[in-house]
Amino acid sequence: MKNQIQIVVMLLLITFNSHAQVLDGLVKSAEKKVKEKVNKEVKKDTDEKQKKSKVVKKSSEFEPANTVVFQEDFSKDKLGTFPATMMTNSSGEVVEINNQKWLQLGGSGAFTFKDINRGKPFSQEFTLEFEVYATDDFVYSSKELGLVLAESKNLKKDFSLWGENRNGSNGLKVGFHPIEFGDKNKGQTRFFAYKGGLETQKVEKAQNHFTIEKNKVKVQVKRTSERIMVFIDGVKIWDNQNAFDANKSYNAIVFTTGEYKGENEFYITNIKYSEQREIEEPK
Repeated sequence: MKNQIQIVVMLLLITFNSHAQVLDGLVKSAEKKVKEKVNKEVKKDTDEKQKKSKVVKKSSEFEPANTVVFQEDFSKDKLGTFPATMMTNSSGEVVEINNQKWLQLGGSGAFTFKDINRGKPFSQEFTLEFEVYATDDFVYSSKELGLVLAESKNLKKDFSLWGENRNGSNGLKVGFHPIEFGDKNKGQTRFFAYKGGLETQKVEKAQNHFTIEKNKVKVQVKRTSERIMVFIDGVKIWDNQNAFDANKSYNAIVFTTGEYKGENEFYITNIKYSEQREIEEPK
């Protein structure tokens, strides 16, 4: 009887071990299949993203002019103050973001520099560079940041003529907005030209370089005679062959803002104006 019980126990143990091995094999097989499926899905998702992603080709057409005439990074201004080198009809103050000083631009205003080129007109060949930052929660209903290159007879009075839906006599205006209407994945840019107070050119389009996701960028502007080229992070977004009026003396740089919504704001820093000049070789 005792032997029979031992045999039964052994058979049960053998059966249990056999079932356990089968079960373990099934579990491992299931785990393997799940892992293979997950890896396959991850690879598929990665491949699709790679197919959708585009390699952004930067233009080689921008090269800073060889003589720096004016630059401003607000390093000499105290935090909480308005820069001594500028004027505005709105409000603004120097702030620090990631250990770098920026000028926070108030809403519905115009902002200009008191003296960029010692009162002289800008050169026929010049470059302008600056950095711009838009707050993370920017919305489409907040108005764009405008960059104006204008002819000014009396800067203290003339600069405030420029702004959202208003303009002075002669000048160009480029608008930058991190959101395109109807598409939050894109930004928008607009180009205007004015002559004698009348709007002579107006074009707008989407752009992929200043957006909600990429809200801190470098803008570069290049003038060659009547031609203007505008770049965002090295990518050309405007190339207008007949933008500047050869008979006008452009001598003012004005930044403009419109109405902000909520806590939206624009910030600028590292403004640099340079001219292309002949450099005499040392004798």
